[in-house]
Amino acid sequence: DLELKAKHLAVASKHCDAALAKFKGATRAHVLLALIAFSMRKGPVGEQHLRQAILLDPADQTAWTVLARFYRQTRASKQLAALENARPTLLSS
Repeated sequence: DLELKAKHLAVASKHCDAALAKFKGATRAHVLLALIAFSMRKGPVGEQHLRQAILLDPADQTAWTVLARFYRQTRASKQLAALENARPTLLSS
């Protein structure tokens, strides 16, 4: 988190990769890697990381919220509608 906030994307990415190498269920690492990917204009990579985070922990609202925001920003209305149907209570606020 700190490296990402300091805009040290390469270092943040390495830390996240290391976390995933130790524990494949590190959902926060997937979310951070998604944010890094989005900042580098690699939307599909970010989307994949968020979908993996959702699969690992569907109760964690962060990945759902970030993915919904990405779909809104990219005007991906079909994907947003599908996401809202999958988890409507989280995205209505």
